Amino acid sequence: MELIYTERTSNFEKDKSYRNPQYFDKPEKATKVIIEGDYPNIVEAYEAVGIKVSTGAEKESGPINPSDMKVDQLKEILTAKGIEFPDNAKKADLVKLLEEAGGA
Repeated sequence: MELIYTERTSNFEKDKSYRNPQYFDKPEKATKVIIEGDYPNIVEAYEAVGIKVSTGAEKESGPINPSDMKVDQLKEILTAKGIEFPDNAKKADLVKLLEEAGGA
């Protein structure tokens, strides 16, 4: 069983179990545990019993899809890279510029 600790209230996937991390008291039987948010006590508890834990930090260190970014984020990255763009540029144009520059 894949177990996900999250404070989400929607967008649940079938065949996965969800728990609110605020109510954690002890590890449950699981093949994999995903923790959305900062809950080091839950991570430590599962790792102590030998269950693999993913925290989302893995995603943060991976490549970011520019299409998933907000306009402000795109503008900030483009500016940091020294790439000029019009103030009224549309998101699609900003994404294209960033992709052409090699991504985030």
